[in-house]
Amino acid sequence: MIDVITIGETMVRLSTINYRTLEQSGMLDFSVAGSESSVAISLSRLGIKTAWISKLVDDPLGRKIVQNIQSHGVDTSKVVWTQKGRIGIYFIEYGVTPRSTKIVYDRKNSAINSLKPEEIDWNCFNDVKLVHLSGITAALSKNCAELVKKTIFEARKKRKKTVSFDLNYRSRLWGVRKARIFFEKVLPNIDILIAAKRDIEMVFGMKISVESMFQKIKEMFGNKIIVITAGSNGAFAHDGKIYHCKAYKTFEVDRIGAGDAFTAGFIYGYLIKKDTISALSYGNAMAALKYTMPGDIPYITRNDIENLILKGSCSIER
Repeated sequence: MIDVITIGETMVRLSTINYRTLEQSGMLDFSVAGSESSVAISLSRLGIKTAWISKLVDDPLGRKIVQNIQSHGVDTSKVVWTQKGRIGIYFIEYGVTPRSTKIVYDRKNSAINSLKPEEIDWNCFNDVKLVHLSGITAALSKNCAELVKKTIFEARKKRKKTVSFDLNYRSRLWGVRKARIFFEKVLPNIDILIAAKRDIEMVFGMKISVESMFQKIKEMFGNKIIVITAGSNGAFAHDGKIYHCKAYKTFEVDRIGAGDAFTAGFIYGYLIKKDTISALSYGNAMAALKYTMPGDIPYITRNDIENLILKGSCSIER
């Protein structure tokens, strides 16, 4: 039986080596990466039974993606295969201060954009505990936005399953106005909302304190649990009470994927420990550990997380 299902695009990731620019690079590191599949992988590594759903071209790149995700114990049996379209690619040019890290996307017309609701066996949701989605998928195309809506309907409305949603606003994929209109439609149907403070500020124009954000979001959408990550100010959660975890002091190797690691840690704590403060603690620790390793996927164990949590960085504020 599957505990958590995620749906979204996974791409080929090509990264520069030794902080070279793309222009000067003669070779690139090859891996695979996707927000929702990274969450599924991280949870699987912690002992949660997970599945990932997407649509892929049946070619060497598509098969590479599935093989990689499967290698971490994630069920990929519901992936839809096609002979048309393409696999999305993104390039990372790693920088060091004062040169910033740059990401270049090449994902237009990727296969997931043609994934139709009738191609998904929605009965696979019957016995799951939680379904996870993100704003990235909704931003890819009109079809993907409708797919997200349909997934929420099938999971929460039809089957009464818990749905978590990472806002994950990407300005390169859609504008603020379009994103806000979509979020205002779907967020009232989300149980666990996870968002970066900067994304809330940008999408909803909330230039206010975290405490005021919680109040405003609760009034607007009524989510059971609201989680806000705030970079060096740590992470916050609200379920009627407000909880705070201070940011760990880390040596940054690669921050890409830290948000997905946080989400996976939070979901793990929510499902296993069944309380918000534990969920926040796991998310905060997992994100910090992800900062210390390259690549999107955090090679982290439960012991790694719990040893870090023992140092204690979380509290109830009120």
